Amino acid sequence: MTTRKFLSALLALFMMAGVIAVEPITTSAANTNITIAQVDTVAEIQTRIQNAIDGTSSGGGTVTVAGGKTDVDDYLILTIPNGVKVIWEANYIGNYHNMIYLYGDTATYDGTGTFEVAAGGMIKSQADNGEVIDSDHTVDIIVSGGTVETTGSNSHAISSVGGDITVSGGAVKATGTNSFAVYSYKSNITVSGGEISATVDGLIGAAVFSDEGDVTVSGGTLTIVGTEPDDESEISCIAITDGKVTINGGTVNATGDGIGAIYAFRSTVIITGGSVKAIGTDSYAIGIGAPAPYYSIAAYLAGTCEGNFNVVENAYLDGEGIIIEVDTLLVPQTRDGTNVGLITKAGTGTAVWDCSGAAPMISFSSGQSIEWGEYADAVTPVAPAISTTSLPSGSVGMAYNQILAATGDAPITWGATGLPGGLSINALTGAITGTPTAAGTFASAQITASNDAGSDTKTFSIVIAAAPVTVAPSLTGSTEMKLLQRYAATSSGTYTVTGTPVPTVTKQSGPAQITWNDTTKKLDISAGLAEGEYTVQLKASNGTAPDATMTFKLTVAKTVFSTNYESSFWNWLLFFLGFGFIWMWFV
Repeated sequence: MTTRKFLSALLALFMMAGVIAVEPITTSAANTNITIAQVDTVAEIQTRIQNAIDGTSSGGGTVTVAGGKTDVDDYLILTIPNGVKVIWEANYIGNYHNMIYLYGDTATYDGTGTFEVAAGGMIKSQADNGEVIDSDHTVDIIVSGGTVETTGSNSHAISSVGGDITVSGGAVKATGTNSFAVYSYKSNITVSGGEISATVDGLIGAAVFSDEGDVTVSGGTLTIVGTEPDDESEISCIAITDGKVTINGGTVNATGDGIGAIYAFRSTVIITGGSVKAIGTDSYAIGIGAPAPYYSIAAYLAGTCEGNFNVVENAYLDGEGIIIEVDTLLVPQTRDGTNVGLITKAGTGTAVWDCSGAAPMISFSSGQSIEWGEYADAVTPVAPAISTTSLPSGSVGMAYNQILAATGDAPITWGATGLPGGLSINALTGAITGTPTAAGTFASAQITASNDAGSDTKTFSIVIAAAPVTVAPSLTGSTEMKLLQRYAATSSGTYTVTGTPVPTVTKQSGPAQITWNDTTKKLDISAGLAEGEYTVQLKASNGTAPDATMTFKLTVAKTVFSTNYESSFWNWLLFFLGFGFIWMWFV
């Protein structure tokens, strides 16, 4: 007995004894259930499910798989012919790149067999470079409940060629670099409920990708989270090539810088309901690429589109002010041939499309066209109206700054003629700045504000006064002062400060006990300086050269006679004794 068979037998004994509880996988074909244990190999599971499928009567039958196996290490290949459905309610988790591989009729590689993931089921792979469910030959895939998930890089949760994909409940998830939740070729994808989500990084990724197939969303939630690293990458919630996207319910959300909610290449997008939303710098709700031949574009109806956008050259707008990025120049027209909605100037912000009350139509060089339905919320762009009523006066040689204001749709471009010399206007901000060079009344200063919807022009008068007369500063007053030790706090004499404009006097150097008093125009001297000489440097300035400077010197001398009472007594005694001596001398 091999080691593997021995372990299997031992495990079976433990199960029979109740030591180990393993949830089985159960199948039914033509309403007959078959149980497969956790310890069975993938090959054994495949054999029992395929036998159940093959045992169905031609033209119909159902196989239901339940239970759980969580150590899948190989792919499970199932051939599901016309009229047969496999309903998956099992937990099937592993680390193999292809978990379940589906074929239609093995002879013709054609058929409409169905594989359905139902409530309670889970199929999950953690491996890179693979598909959790891969249908290469027209087997339809339904997700009505449960979860299909990949956490590997360069992987797909569901991949299909030719077979349709329907999501009405449950969840289909992809998390990893360059990964897709649903990836299809020549398959139609219908979402009426549940969740399809992708959290990706790298160059590519999508919640739903379809090549040569249609995508219809009437309910549920489609979400992508990620950030595009450069302009060459493409990450979007729905990406479609050579097909049609119809949104009439549900939500389509993109969160991240540079990514899109819907990107359509040579495809049609029709929104009649639901919500399409992009959040992030340079993100877009709808992106359209249409190289020659120009045969498809997007139509927008009553749905909601939101997002932060970069206005680029040759971009188109929908009826709710949403910017649609277009890779190649196409000309949208109303039914009467009027050109509407083409953006010809690059910039940032939000713009709107004036469809002039008509349902527009797109025409292409190939002669094909797609009509737009009735516009529910068409917005008419608003031309600028300058709201500033007057401009302030200025003076020669003095800086001037005044910002103009206007109503209307952004971006607004500003222009001006007839401004005083030295002044100019900022085209983006509407600020008039500079330093006037000549005096006078400039009564013909014309200001213009313009945007894609029109322009407004107003004439203003600006008075520029002559440059004011200036006089250099002068500072005069006492230059020295003497005090005896033990002096009380005092001040210098008053200084005279003149000049135009009025100068500012500052103390440049000197002891901290001597300060300039700008109110009294004196030097305040605190008590406590010891015997010695103290120099203070003052400067008066007003912007006109030269500055005025002055040096003040304070001398603190030693006290010879004290002024207190006791010392005065001895001073008077000496005085009288000396006077008596002199008197006796002369007598």
